[in-house]
Amino acid sequence: MLLTIVSKTSRVVELDFLQKELAKHFNTFGVNININKKENAEIISNKFIHVCGQKSIEAEESGFEISLSSKSFFQVNNGIREKIYNYVCERVAGENVIDAYSGIGILSCQLSKSAKHVFAVEIEKSACENASEIINRNNIKNVDVICGDCKIEVPRLCEKEKTDCIVLDPPRAGCSAPVLQAILNTNIKKIVYISCSPQSLARDIKILSEKYEIESIKPFDMFPQTHHVETVVCFRKKK
Repeated sequence: MLLTIVSKTSRVVELDFLQKELAKHFNTFGVNININKKENAEIISNKFIHVCGQKSIEAEESGFEISLSSKSFFQVNNGIREKIYNYVCERVAGENVIDAYSGIGILSCQLSKSAKHVFAVEIEKSACENASEIINRNNIKNVDVICGDCKIEVPRLCEKEKTDCIVLDPPRAGCSAPVLQAILNTNIKKIVYISCSPQSLARDIKILSEKYEIESIKPFDMFPQTHHVETVVCFRKKK
């Protein structure tokens, strides 16, 4: 158990009581406080205070040893997550792939099994450090972690490296306009877009349709009995 309390202040009441209750139910656990005073949709800020116990969860994902911290993004539906990753990996087999918005590198590790080479692009420094640690721990040789903004790194990689495909796995807000424009300015032949928001996906499809056509759209029921749905869209560059 790794628990994060999101608060506007570091003064959280009854922490001693909470620790005692957790100890009754879990052999190992950790508690963190995340300070977030922002009045926007961002749930977790970059400011963490470690209260007690473990700082991360050690786990295994499809044969890879991974370490999950309080800030790690990780899809919680194991069965559907595996189906999505397998579906995406099938579509990039044997290709040089840019994994944009790569986070802590879990999808990049999966892609490494079937892709020729993977360039994992992530703007968050701590996530890149975590990704590098996971890749080194699992002795993966065909993944490069690149810490930077997708709108800058994607065109640079396309110009410098032989890249065939880009995998987009953005947050709910979708891809930023500069990132989409950067992709439109490249010679990338294939796009695989993983979306958790039909609204932002529809907006981004409209932009990408300037130079790309849809080959397939497949939904995945990540959160049963809710209106949320994950969708994987495969694009091919127009002739």
